[in-house]
Amino acid sequence: MNRLLVALVVLLGVGAFALPLASSGDNLREEVFAVQLPKDEHERDFSVIGNGPFALREADSRFPLPGLKDEIVFLGMSQRPDGDGALIIGLNSSKMQMIVHEGAEYFLDYVDGGVQFCSEPKPLKVMPFFDGRCLRCLVSLDLPELSETVEWEFDETRWLHPPHNPQMKESLVGLKTAMILGPDQLLQLYGGESFSEEKEKFRFFSGDQKLLIGVGDDLVWQEGVWKRPDGETEGCFLARVLRISPERVQMEVWSPGGLDAQEVSLGVTKTAPLQLKLDGVFTRIRKRTRSCVSCLVDQKSRLLKRGDWLEKKKSGWKTLRSIDELEACVKGESEGELFVFDGVEKIGDQWMFLGHLFDERRSQVVAVQLPLSAKQKQPAKERRPMYDFDDDDDFFDDDDDDFLNALIPGGDFDD
Repeated sequence: MNRLLVALVVLLGVGAFALPLASSGDNLREEVFAVQLPKDEHERDFSVIGNGPFALREADSRFPLPGLKDEIVFLGMSQRPDGDGALIIGLNSSKMQMIVHEGAEYFLDYVDGGVQFCSEPKPLKVMPFFDGRCLRCLVSLDLPELSETVEWEFDETRWLHPPHNPQMKESLVGLKTAMILGPDQLLQLYGGESFSEEKEKFRFFSGDQKLLIGVGDDLVWQEGVWKRPDGETEGCFLARVLRISPERVQMEVWSPGGLDAQEVSLGVTKTAPLQLKLDGVFTRIRKRTRSCVSCLVDQKSRLLKRGDWLEKKKSGWKTLRSIDELEACVKGESEGELFVFDGVEKIGDQWMFLGHLFDERRSQVVAVQLPLSAKQKQPAKERRPMYDFDDDDDFFDDDDDDFLNALIPGGDFDD
């Protein structure tokens, strides 16, 4: 009888102690709920996170995966100029890093004892937000027998040993081995209005790519060379020109995620001074009209009109006549030095043959002034050569200037 009374008292005591626990457990479960945010990104009000019904208490002891918080690392915000300020988070065990956007869901999974991002839906997911100071993540585990959601905060930090990106080094080597030349002196002197934006730009050579670059211009690393962006650039290494001086070009390079960035200083290639002396190339120069001369060019008779371009080739000096030849020269596809005949002008008591000589890279230019040869007296009965015109004659029609003016508008080659 005494034993029965003792057992009854114990049962009553256990029941009385269990009732508050059950009630407390019910209340605790009621506080945990799935946060429903508007699907339209423009309707989200991130300021309510942490307030009112969004005030989720940190519950590491309650969350089934307490070690998960140590896995997530807030690495920072993308600083790429072509980005939208995306967030970058990493996972400690796998050293994976990923660009994420506010309010989007990202799935995690345990693989080989570590946590990894995965593209297919999983019970474990995170939803990141940035409050201007730190990263806030809603972390949810949704299983048939268990559903929990917590909110964690992460200050920006960096890995002590970040993962090595071999393509970063490759892209930097490609940038440092590129050749950079100063502005094209041919365009600066003879470029018309249509070349106004290109006159001051530097020339950048990477592989078979020949590009014009200026402050603010972007390049992308694709197929082992630096190119002009053509479409989306987020998945490529990106380089932007920061500063330019006659000696150096400063650029900044970003990884596809935008987390890794490095500033690079590139030297401008210097060319050797022009050694060519034109007084031995152009001889017996005689004025025929206001814009035309006869002369010997490497001992071959020529008639030159003001505005003519002569390019030094392996076979000798050639006058460029066709639009294709002129365009190839402007694009830097020429073989050797270039001379542009500017006409004749009387300087003091002497008529002078004027022009400009450019090196084959068009990085250097030298003004040319050669005195016209004295006119030889002809015997009275000697026939006058066909090309010996009076000073007031016009050997070429004015329409012949159109081909050059069409290539470089604004060039004044008329009489």
